Amino acid sequence: MKTESSTITVLDITPVKFDELYSKHKKTLSCPCSTISMPLKTFVSNIIKLHPVCKSIFVNQSWIEALYLLNASQYGVWDFRTTASSQFALLSDFCSIAKDMISHIENDVGNNDFITAYLLTDTQIEFEANSTTESFKNSASARIIMFLNYLRTTIRGNYLVSALNTNLIIEISADTDNWFVAIASTVMYNSTSGRRLSCRDDNPTSAATLNPLLNDSVTLDRIQKFESMPNSTIVSGFFAACTPLEALLQSTLDCLYEIE
Repeated sequence: MKTESSTITVLDITPVKFDELYSKHKKTLSCPCSTISMPLKTFVSNIIKLHPVCKSIFVNQSWIEALYLLNASQYGVWDFRTTASSQFALLSDFCSIAKDMISHIENDVGNNDFITAYLLTDTQIEFEANSTTESFKNSASARIIMFLNYLRTTIRGNYLVSALNTNLIIEISADTDNWFVAIASTVMYNSTSGRRLSCRDDNPTSAATLNPLLNDSVTLDRIQKFESMPNSTIVSGFFAACTPLEALLQSTLDCLYEIE
């Protein structure tokens, strides 16, 4: 028995009518488009949500300046006061970078042409639009991670010295002939396994604390040790590290969400 096919033309297609026809004639339905290309921004809208911290007082310049201390390096690498202002300044910079990147992604996605020769279902369009958006997002994230890895490798590979004395302690003293001598000492950390780690060869981190002593009571020999003082208060979610950048990258920012 020979089957014959015929073409039926339906005019005045609406979204509802198209869905109805698609459910019945999925494999044989053909609906050519009069316009095969248009920018995604003509029919796609975005709901963008920033991290709550990026919309908080914690990234404001007033907060960063309030944490700034002229003698910050005298507290010791383990003390949160040493790097607090710098960590929040970096956090603010990261938020600014994120906002700029979101703006660029939104612009790039919106100007990207959606091309199809045939009418698609809502599900198909949503899938294609989401795939395009995810592709731009993943590309942007990869660029940020690549830049951060390059920055961290450059700092550690060249042992760039932190101005806050968190990875190298520089002491200026006068000898008997009144010549000034500069002595540089690497910050050392005793791990739980008993191995000594240094900021020159390793990348130690520990929970950030607030030590109970006045900063002028902490000796230079004690500052060189990457260990918190007894009876110190832990700053939840923040860390101490060889540089403020490494400390921030380990942080979870827990204490910023605590309401007491």
